[in-house]
Amino acid sequence: MSDANSCASCTSSSITADCSVDAVMRKSPTAQAVLDRFGIDTCCGGSASLREAALHAHLDPALVLEAITAPQPVAVVAPRTLPQATSCGCGCR
Repeated sequence: MSDANSCASCTSSSITADCSVDAVMRKSPTAQAVLDRFGIDTCCGGSASLREAALHAHLDPALVLEAITAPQPVAVVAPRTLPQATSCGCGCR
């Protein structure tokens, strides 16, 4: 997804798995910390949908979305059963 606002669901105030990572971070003041704890790329991967970014990090997109949208902070317990994703290559990690 090249444009953070290209998803119709991202034009509302709700956050969905189809919103770009950049849009999620604009909508939620706690999203950056949650995404960092999950190891989701918020630098070069910001234009990807939350679903794509979660899958790239070998995570369940629903779990990541729940952690971001929860009214109370959620403890991040993200078992990785698949190999970890490689760095995006920009030097951010």
